[in-house]
Amino acid sequence: MAKLLLKSIRVDGPEGRYVRVVFYDDGSLRFRVTNAGPMVITEAYIQGKNKHVILGVAPATTMSN
Repeated sequence: MAKLLLKSIRVDGPEGRYVRVVFYDDGSLRFRVTNAGPMVITEAYIQGKNKHVILGVAPATTMSN
């Protein structure tokens, strides 16, 4: 069964960048960052039910130094 899109929110940042967060009916979500790649995940903090989820990303070039 296809996921049903519930809501899509755009958050504007500096230098023309923005993040779009998309919420689906099955409780999942996605986020898309414009003009940002390549990037790597630098932090993934995922706890149990009803707890915070924190994802951190950074430009891939900063990780190679």
